[in-house]
Amino acid sequence: MTGDYGASIPADTIKSFERTILNFRQAERDKMLARNLNTLRTVGPAIQTDVVTYWEKKGGNANILAAIKAKGAAADLVGASEDQKDYPMYKLTVGFNYNVRDIGLDPALYTRNVEICTREVRRLEDYLWINGSTAPALTGIITAARANEKGKVAAYGTSSSPPSCDSIGNWAGTDTYIDIYKDVLQAWSRLDDNFEAMYIGCTKATAIPLRSMDDMRNKYADQILDLFGATSLNDVLRTSEYWPAGYVYVIAKDPEGSEFVISEDLKVKAYAEQPGEVIPVELIEWINPCEVHKNTIAAEIYTL
Repeated sequence: MTGDYGASIPADTIKSFERTILNFRQAERDKMLARNLNTLRTVGPAIQTDVVTYWEKKGGNANILAAIKAKGAAADLVGASEDQKDYPMYKLTVGFNYNVRDIGLDPALYTRNVEICTREVRRLEDYLWINGSTAPALTGIITAARANEKGKVAAYGTSSSPPSCDSIGNWAGTDTYIDIYKDVLQAWSRLDDNFEAMYIGCTKATAIPLRSMDDMRNKYADQILDLFGATSLNDVLRTSEYWPAGYVYVIAKDPEGSEFVISEDLKVKAYAEQPGEVIPVELIEWINPCEVHKNTIAAEIYTL
């Protein structure tokens, strides 16, 4: 059989695998943190490096240079400074072996392999968006929040220096006082003034106090919903095992703060037959899941 399918497995099998990826994406869409909590932007396969240009008015965007003038008076002039930052596209990939003896059989035989691979790539997207990476250097939401120039909400009793502040008390209730609303409010105020808080990210265990009730049988979560313009904690809370235990992140969604950029979305590629009568199959995408433009896209609360 060697050489019969030397180039690849049949095209209709590849199409079947691609439909499996699409179906899986539709079924699992709501569980994808990086793609849902971020702004998606597609740049096309020709782009190897996404070049983002930042413009700032001279004198700072906080100053208003437009002015009321008397008749005949000349207008004040404005200028702008330009800065560019490069964001490389990265290849995320995983694969499996297709046995030559299975050529001609129902492609559904390998559907589970494609689903597992798709899930693995999506998990890596979420992990990178949350935690970033050191090699290659990627800034995740946690990295951004900890570098937020407007500070963070540190542990109770830390005696933080401005712009950071201490939490009111351990969210588990082991300290004398606890004020979850004020802690979240402090994190909310540390987002960029042009961004709106939309999500809370943490592990399920860390979120337990949010779903708990105070002495008056009122849920702590109900007190913070107005900060997010939400009616239910389910609209706001996004849990994952990839968030660090004991930390809560208040997150905005704004293209000026962070973006998920796609050069080529997930696709299937098969290769020539290898020794052992196997055909390697790879799932590949070229993306940058965490183009963080402003660290003020997220703020951190330490709850322990």
